[in-house]
Amino acid sequence: LLSVSLYAKPFVQCANNQCGLMDSEGFWIVEPQYKHIRYNPEGLSGFIEKDQFGYLDESGKVVIRPQESDIYRFAQ
Repeated sequence: LLSVSLYAKPFVQCANNQCGLMDSEGFWIVEPQYKHIRYNPEGLSGFIEKDQFGYLDESGKVVIRPQESDIYRFAQ
């Protein structure tokens, strides 16, 4: 994890077939390392790693390790 602004809304940024989360100021929240990320501003964001799905919290911490066969939307 690198610098995270509390006021910036993250977005998915991909490079070389790897995706990460970047804030609107250009700082990485999650370095590109996943096949796909589905950002969810209302809860946990899904990601694909080795063809399994896991979930990140808003800080980029993995809260559910890759184990699911599909991404479901979590909201508060």
